[in-house]
Amino acid sequence: MKRVILPFLAAIFCFFSTAGYGATVMISHDLYLNVAGNLNSSSYITGTSIDLESGVMDHLFDNGHIVFNTPGQVYTGNLNNEVVQRHDVQGILARKSRIAVNGGADLFIYLRLYFNGENERSLWLSSLDYEVLRVRDEPAILAADHIRYDMEGGMGVNGDDAALVLVNRFRNAAIFQETGK
Repeated sequence: MKRVILPFLAAIFCFFSTAGYGATVMISHDLYLNVAGNLNSSSYITGTSIDLESGVMDHLFDNGHIVFNTPGQVYTGNLNNEVVQRHDVQGILARKSRIAVNGGADLFIYLRLYFNGENERSLWLSSLDYEVLRVRDEPAILAADHIRYDMEGGMGVNGDDAALVLVNRFRNAAIFQETGK
């Protein structure tokens, strides 16, 4: 009897746990650091990136989406070569899109956070690039943009503020309306 009831209960649980929810969304962020070597593990960089990703995930979850993340990378050095960045971004998007599909995601949000600074006092989140991709049913880029934070001079933007700006962009563009949820 248990062999019949347990799969049935699992199926019922899965149905009701996802009924009424929006899209399943995978989020990932990479860090691009144009900072002095000793700042690579700065608490400002770590805290800002975690707060930003968590803020976006919380907003999506609170609005009925199922959200999960995947680890990102840290890139350092000469980050001004746009051709190399674009080439790298396309490869990263392709690889992470496959991870999103394998993880059951409908949408994939990819964030690139750019930090600048020579010392702890001058460290700042200078900009953020993002792409929102539909990875299931006719994959497509739904949104892509660049947000510049004009607070040069040190720690003007925290992760919560950056998340709010990004979430408002999503809301204004009605990106998640397309899922029908």
